[in-house]
Order: sequence, then structure tokens, then C-alpha cells
Amino acid sequence: MVLAIVTRRHRIPLMWSVLGRAGNSDTAQRIALMKRYLSVFEVSTIKFLLADREFIGAQWLDFLHKNNVPFVIRIKANQLVTTQDGKTQNLSTLLRTCRGKRNFDARFGGNNLGEATWFSFAAKRIKGVSF
Repeated sequence: MVLAIVTRRHRIPLMWSVLGRAGNSDTAQRIALMKRYLSVFEVSTIKFLLADREFIGAQWLDFLHKNNVPFVIRIKANQLVTTQDGKTQNLSTLLRTCRGKRNFDARFGGNNLGEATWFSFAAKRIKGVSF
């Protein structure tokens, strides 16, 4: 697992953790790596944390939010989200029904999340890819 500086043309590894096994990192490993980074650098040095869809989870996203780490994470189209009006549906359905609007606030999962963090979602339709 690697934290890297990303420029237009280059990726420069900055900090990393060897997982010792095949597969993805878990939440504890991600949080530990980010804590290492934040112990050396201010959070203001992060324009945004860019991650793919396997890097989601309530505890991980809550950690990023509580530590003011801006992030952009790709998520699966079938991810369940709950909008501010209380409707729970998968992201692809929401994007089909929002009639051109591609920015909205929602939270992960169903209505029983209590004090779950609200996130701003933004989407862009990629030519040739359907939701």
C-alpha cells in the first residue's frame, strides 16, 4: 500500500506499508499509514486523497472526515446511498433519476446509520459506459 505524490506525468512514492499478503489493505492498515503521514506533514499538504472503489468503509471514511483529509474515491454503481430526503437506493438508480444533476449529498447505506457522515457525491457520465 503506497501513498504517493501525483503529478501530471509522474507518481512518486512517499510512504508505504508492506501488507505481507496478497489482496487489499484493511481499514486499520489504511488508517495507520495515514496517521504516519499526518505525524510528519500537515493535512493542508493534501490536495486530495485519490483512491479506487475498494478503499471505502464507514470507519475509514469517518477517519478521513474527522481528520479533514479531502478525498475522491470511485465507488461502485450498485453502492447503496441514502439521500437527505430519506430515500435509500443504489447509486446508478439515483444517477438515472436525478435528471442531469450530478452533484448531491447522501450517506452510505440505509436509514439505520444514526449519526452517519453526509458526503457530497459528484458523477460524470463516461462515453460508452452506462450506469
